[in-house]
Amino acid sequence: MLIPRRSSKTTSIVAVMLGRCAMREEYLVGFTLATTGAKARTRFRQDIAAPLARLYPDPETRPFVIRLAAGSEGIYWPETGSAFTVLTPSGDSFRSDALDAVVIDESGEASPELGEDLMAGARATQDTRPDGQMVIAGTAPAYRDGNLLFDTLKDGRAEVPRVGIVEYSAPEPVTAEDYADWEVMREMTLKAHPGIGTLTTLDTIEDRWRQYRERPQSYLREYLSIPGMVGQAGQLFDYEQWMLNAKPGAFPTPPANAALAVSVHPDRLSASAVVAWRQDSKACVLVMKNAPGINWLTDYAGALATRKRVPIVHDNKGEVLVIVERLKRLNPRPLLKPRGYKDVLTATALFMTEVETGNVRHWNQDELNAGIKATVRRSHRGSVLFGRALDADDITTVEAAALALHAYDAQPVKRPLPRMIAS
Repeated sequence: MLIPRRSSKTTSIVAVMLGRCAMREEYLVGFTLATTGAKARTRFRQDIAAPLARLYPDPETRPFVIRLAAGSEGIYWPETGSAFTVLTPSGDSFRSDALDAVVIDESGEASPELGEDLMAGARATQDTRPDGQMVIAGTAPAYRDGNLLFDTLKDGRAEVPRVGIVEYSAPEPVTAEDYADWEVMREMTLKAHPGIGTLTTLDTIEDRWRQYRERPQSYLREYLSIPGMVGQAGQLFDYEQWMLNAKPGAFPTPPANAALAVSVHPDRLSASAVVAWRQDSKACVLVMKNAPGINWLTDYAGALATRKRVPIVHDNKGEVLVIVERLKRLNPRPLLKPRGYKDVLTATALFMTEVETGNVRHWNQDELNAGIKATVRRSHRGSVLFGRALDADDITTVEAAALALHAYDAQPVKRPLPRMIAS
């Protein structure tokens, strides 16, 4: 169940489970939060036990028994032999039990290790219980691959047998222009949030939208159920943050002083030519061409550099040197600017910072978007470089973009000559 905040998903799930315990013989439910045991116990005391105690103020006439002692929190039905117990978020806390239903709330908060441990312990509890049910619920997580909630959601979308989903979410991606326009976000939020008009108000949600103006990913996760992509499988960039900076419309004409850089896949599978510049301090990147192979790059980059009268920036190591040797034989020969290891480190850090802070502008090009998705963290001598999870992944657009932006920022500032007056 992937549902936004303030939609009563936990209350609804718990109500169903309590009803089953009241009506069925020996129905056993295990409830936990994929955060901490303390938070699971607090949630039980405040949101489950307290309302039931108010509804049945006399313990002697209640049809159930509420236990609040630390470590044995739960609700028990003497007549049916059923029980709703609170468990700590650990596989070990499940392994000694047999349960008809397992509820893992806030499952999007689980680390990959915790999610795997919880599922390993919880599945075994239903080996001897026919028609066992496991409920994985929460709001959109900060990352995707290896996330307990998102992995289960993917299974449901793929119609894996015995997996069903309840999903309220907005379509992806949401651009920066979309997010800046409340009318657009209003329609999107109304369609994705089932709690508006019953549990919360549209005015309250609009207030949240304004409060999250500087952190749009938080609003997208909490109220539109769009998962983030932070740290996913070593992924370096948050793709949702990247897409928020996509600029719609036709591709621009780069300014005359835009920097040009090229990059070549280490297996010569593909290559890219990218230009970068700044506008109103925003880092602007535009892929001029990305294509399979490398033989096309010599003539293309040489002609582009000659026409625009700009140098070609490149790494001074790797397969790109094959192209460099060919460029040197062109007539006219373009100006070449190699970048060493320290420059590459600086370019990498600069590009990462601009993306992380939202200080980047791009034009939603598929080649660049795919490169952002495929770029993973690669550590080298204590520093971070761009890497690829699979050897065939193409991140040449990202590598060239970083080099081009660094080269643009390194250009000397042109100042007007002082006026000379003869008398």
